[in-house]
Amino acid sequence: MTTFGDRIAAVREYKTLNQKQFSDAIGVSRSFLSEVENGKSKPSIEMLSGIAGRYGDINTDWLLTGNGSMLRDDGKNTHEPTPEDPLARRKALVMTMVEQIVERIDDDRGLDEIQVDLQKIKRAQEMEREIAELRRKTGDDKMRQR
Repeated sequence: MTTFGDRIAAVREYKTLNQKQFSDAIGVSRSFLSEVENGKSKPSIEMLSGIAGRYGDINTDWLLTGNGSMLRDDGKNTHEPTPEDPLARRKALVMTMVEQIVERIDDDRGLDEIQVDLQKIKRAQEMEREIAELRRKTGDDKMRQR
């Protein structure tokens, strides 16, 4: 059975990227990627969502569990970017991955870490709503000044 780090390295090698290129593409530091690949650190939600969001051809079930094949083979790619609303697409990917992780928890190990990540995601969503509201208000104010 492969480790999570082995699977991350396999994806990176499949994409023919070095650690710096891959870490930049998925939004994590090169050192963190190296630690995950070497089994010294556990992956973060940011890493998982970065891979799923950037590389829709990668089978997230395989990435999380090692079951199945590395590439999606279902004939459809539900994780393809939608240029109209990339933020909504990223949120959906994160929530899907969180649900998959939670489903695979056999016991309380790692649950605290996942709960912390979930809190971060919820806070990020709250901040996104606040930003959208501020943008809406700012847009309204600009219209009134004209």
